[in-house]
Amino acid sequence: MYVTQGMAPKLSKRTRNVARRFLIGALAGFSLILIILGSNLVKSDRLISLLPQPTADIIREDLFETPISLLDNFFATRVNLFDEIRPGENLRSALTRMRVPQALADRFSQAIGKAINLRLLLPGDGLMIESSSPKIQLFGVNNLATLATALEPRAIELFAKDEFGVAYRIRAEVIDHPINGGIEVQVDKPTVYREHALLNGAVANSIYGTIIDNGGDAQLVNNFAEIFAWQFDFYKDTRDGDRYQMIVERNVSEGRFVNYGRVLAAEYVNNGKPLRGFYFSSKDGQIAGFFDDKGLSLKNAFLKAPLKIASITSRFGMRYHPIFGTRKPHNGDDYGAAPGTPFLAVASGSVTDAGYTPFNGNWVRIRHLNGYETEYLHATRLAKGVRVGAHVKQGQVIGYVGRTGLATGYHLHFGMKKNGKYVNPSSQKFARSAGVPPRYMGEFKRSIEAMVIALNRQGTEKQQVLASK
Repeated sequence: MYVTQGMAPKLSKRTRNVARRFLIGALAGFSLILIILGSNLVKSDRLISLLPQPTADIIREDLFETPISLLDNFFATRVNLFDEIRPGENLRSALTRMRVPQALADRFSQAIGKAINLRLLLPGDGLMIESSSPKIQLFGVNNLATLATALEPRAIELFAKDEFGVAYRIRAEVIDHPINGGIEVQVDKPTVYREHALLNGAVANSIYGTIIDNGGDAQLVNNFAEIFAWQFDFYKDTRDGDRYQMIVERNVSEGRFVNYGRVLAAEYVNNGKPLRGFYFSSKDGQIAGFFDDKGLSLKNAFLKAPLKIASITSRFGMRYHPIFGTRKPHNGDDYGAAPGTPFLAVASGSVTDAGYTPFNGNWVRIRHLNGYETEYLHATRLAKGVRVGAHVKQGQVIGYVGRTGLATGYHLHFGMKKNGKYVNPSSQKFARSAGVPPRYMGEFKRSIEAMVIALNRQGTEKQQVLASK
């Protein structure tokens, strides 16, 4: 083979691979030797003696004491266990399930119970246990159950919602003190502000759907309807185009809507005829309730309907009976409603019949004053305590909607008698309850003045804030 001067000979591919492997092996071996030598040098007293004395102390502490301190600090750090309150549990039982000692669980529960109402806690509310224990050894814990048993609870945190639905955090921490040792509780809760808002709208199909569509909720619908429950039947007499207005409390936290509070004033205009109600509570607490703008009570001896929310499916008079196939007198009103919907006694009285018959199904009859009786048929069941001889109050739940007896669908049949004869419940006139006494009229007029002005404005906005505090 000839080599031209000035040119390096070409190496074969095999030769290049062998050279590369040798080089890698040499570098690896050299690195290992440096690590071993470096370790021996670092650990040797010779290296330390060559350094100034203060630096030597620092190096001895860093090299030989710091790793042990790190382990100690690791096993002394706080360990957080997260869980939630489960169905059927209270705070104390949830803590003991999470392996908090019984005595400490009692102390936590008692301390937190002084700051919040523990009965408001619900399944799903968050719970955290913060623990620390310097006694745990490196190989002394085999599983989480053993770990939980070994931990020493130092604090707990609870994440829940208050009666307004506002989320908050509460922390309870064990305070070690020879004299004042105990549990310190801190509540981190946003402030809830109350606004007065005017809600209004025009009815389309039902008052329930209209208020819901305009930003209300089911409870607000019930509260509004109950104001006029003695004067108006929203199931039978509501018309498209009717208008409503109400002044209601709105609870707000950090600029966000929380929920609605009390209805303070309400108006319903049916076929051009207005009904108004204003809440009034005297300063001495002797008078409280809803009254019209003249101070007359909106209550009377009988409610207009036995259900809070339902849809009427047939009315008093002759009808084609769906089972017998003939026209028969229909002595009352039928209120179609979902199965299990509670129905109410429209007036106070005594139960004269209660039980089951093939025609009526589960039913109850109540005798009232002035010769009136009311009947409630086809219930899926009667409420507890409703039996012959029992006394019931107006508005009390006496049963639940069903279709027992001769009934083709879920509904409540409501009938009314006067002096032994069936009458149309809607046509009866009942005397009102007592109104605002004369000596309270001045206070009453002053309390409703601003609300009357607000209702008279007839605003077009669905919701309008009137005042906040």
